[in-house]
Amino acid sequence: MRTTLDLKDDRLVTPPQKLSSTSHLTFWHRFQFEDGFDGGALEVSTDGGATWVDVVAGGGSFVSGGYNGSISGSFGSPIASRPAWTGGSSTAATDSMTQVIVNLGAFAGLDRLVRFRLAADRLAVGSLPGQGWWIDDVQFTNTLVEGACPSCLEDDDSRIAYSNGWHLINYTSASGGHFRYHSGNSPQHFANLDFTVPAGSTGSISYAFAKSPKGGTADIYLDGVFKQTVSYAGSVGSTQAPEFKPEYNVQYGNLTAGAHKLELKNLTGVVYVDRFCLTNSNSNAQPASGPGNTTNQPGTASTGQTSSTNYQMPSGSQEISVVAEASLNVPFKLAVINPSGLTLQTVDATNGTAVLNTSVTQNGVYVIKVINVSLGPLQFTTTATPLVKR
Repeated sequence: MRTTLDLKDDRLVTPPQKLSSTSHLTFWHRFQFEDGFDGGALEVSTDGGATWVDVVAGGGSFVSGGYNGSISGSFGSPIASRPAWTGGSSTAATDSMTQVIVNLGAFAGLDRLVRFRLAADRLAVGSLPGQGWWIDDVQFTNTLVEGACPSCLEDDDSRIAYSNGWHLINYTSASGGHFRYHSGNSPQHFANLDFTVPAGSTGSISYAFAKSPKGGTADIYLDGVFKQTVSYAGSVGSTQAPEFKPEYNVQYGNLTAGAHKLELKNLTGVVYVDRFCLTNSNSNAQPASGPGNTTNQPGTASTGQTSSTNYQMPSGSQEISVVAEASLNVPFKLAVINPSGLTLQTVDATNGTAVLNTSVTQNGVYVIKVINVSLGPLQFTTTATPLVKR
């Protein structure tokens, strides 16, 4: 950048930088300005260039090669009354450069801009203009490296493998506007995700869930190795309106290149799936079966009476899961009748919830029955989801 005989305010701006609390700027330069009247300054912007502040005034500091003077406030310089590099040798054009090191830790954050600003006032009669400012080898050190953005699979993603027993509920607090839950004690039921970390990468996987007063537990396995037992027990909400929080999340990292599997096993009580997120990994899994559409219906039954609901079994169904949950912890029974009139299974409610899982071999209309064996009226919600071939 060169000086001039007229008013001058030139700026050389660096690309946006991701600065850390230990970031430094280093560069080499030489200069020759009209001493005390023209000069160069270093400025920083933290708002995309809308506003700028001198590097020292904003909290930065020179480790070496800092400003050597200040600019007069009497002649209209764009950097009047500020510290700056000014003066310099008359042989600056051929002199060796000197190194400047600046501590930029005070400006830690993303998309920080740094600019070199050359300012000159109008040349007065009898004064001599400077030659300019030479800048080379500009480097930022200890900058932030942003991690890879995770790729998230919501609970209804077809790459997630589910056993029978998983129901989808629409709910705005869930990450995708819905979640899946499993009710009952089912050692053979599961939710799995097969995924791969590419060669040359280190991956991770996270699993987000919810909690409610009827929440139970599930064991988490990674690549066949037990990792932990997750508790879904919470103090607020309900089975179909659970509590979601950012901390309801487990993550496993430092995964080497190759194939991996995350498993939820040994399910008890109510277990939730909100989503799985993969970093430096991907999934091309194609489970052979998975949950079909979930139906969710409220119902009532007077003392000693039965509430019956017709259910059209979808084509390709292999199993069905039905959950009936009462508003009160009272006794009742749940049964499923096939199109031939055969009762496939009958179960008793426990703690106000009845869970029925059974295989199906016929298409057609099934009947779901809730039998009230309590001494008062029964209010309940019946939730049914088939396991269908994909």
